[in-house]
Amino acid sequence: TAGSELLSVSFVREQISAAADKAASFAREDVLFKITSDFECSTPDTVASLERWALAFDSPLEAAYWAWWEALKGMQQYYGLAFNLKRHRSVDVGDQRYVVDFVVTPGNDFDGFPLIGIELDGHAFHEKTLEQVTKRNKRDRDLQRAGWTLFHYSFSEFSADPYACAVEPLFFAISSLRRTA
Repeated sequence: TAGSELLSVSFVREQISAAADKAASFAREDVLFKITSDFECSTPDTVASLERWALAFDSPLEAAYWAWWEALKGMQQYYGLAFNLKRHRSVDVGDQRYVVDFVVTPGNDFDGFPLIGIELDGHAFHEKTLEQVTKRNKRDRDLQRAGWTLFHYSFSEFSADPYACAVEPLFFAISSLRRTA
């Protein structure tokens, strides 16, 4: 409905603004914060362009998460590292193919870099039925047996503390690199 679409646009706009403020706090000099995606869209400045930008993602939650990840690039630079966030990556485990919302990859080639997946599960579409929960649990076990570390965040968890949800996989990646060094 139009009301929920406006709510989605409002949510994404608020998250972009908060993420941009956080990005500026990491910078030692002024940083022009632009959100870019695989679709080469620049930071939206109107409702119409924001709607188009957010539609490039499967959900407002994914769009907002991407904005926070982009904001954390300043923190990554502080550590002298660069990680990438890849969207919708297919992962084959045995005869099963799974799509992970986001996958963290190193900016450089690191031996032993862990397989890190991020799943964003809005309440409106996930875990409504026993079948959905059972399928997710099996999927998680399959991916974990294949060596993946998964981070799941719900809409309410992300809304309460988006920074924590974005930085947790980043710190896990950083600590993994330290363990392998």
